[in-house]
Amino acid sequence: MGIHPLSFLAGAVTTSIVMMLIIYIISKRRVVEENYTHVVEWHIGRKVYQAKEHYYEWPEWVIAFGVTEITKMPCTIEVNQMAQLDNSRGLDITVTVNLVDPRSTVSCYKTSNGLAEKIKSIIKDLSNNQTIIDNFSYVDIDKETDITATNIVKEMLEHSLILVSAKIESINAKILS
Repeated sequence: MGIHPLSFLAGAVTTSIVMMLIIYIISKRRVVEENYTHVVEWHIGRKVYQAKEHYYEWPEWVIAFGVTEITKMPCTIEVNQMAQLDNSRGLDITVTVNLVDPRSTVSCYKTSNGLAEKIKSIIKDLSNNQTIIDNFSYVDIDKETDITATNIVKEMLEHSLILVSAKIESINAKILS
């Protein structure tokens, strides 16, 4: 007595369906790459995943678990911005910021562009700050002036609220004439 052909066929179909389901589930697994933070929004909420953590990117139509949006945010942000000191001089500023606590940064800024824009606006405000302009008006342009400019910009950024969850890695400010 052997196995009925339909039983064999039903077993093969069931096994195939189970295997395809397992492959599908594995294909939805995402691992956050090094130096990145992923903000995953579902129908029921939002969660922040940091480097080497994983989550499943279910289709949006899956009730409760469906992912509606994923935002990838680098843990290091570099901003290059010019600020005009007066009619003849400008300030070329490059700021590199490390996110110390990406979870709290994400609560303030949904994307890295939001944080970068905030840093740019602070740098732009340098050109509107008369005290800053006066600090640069008495010195000649040399290497020491660039160090002074870097310290002033660093102080302004450290005192701003946007860097509560971030640390300034490097600042380079050069006076241009």
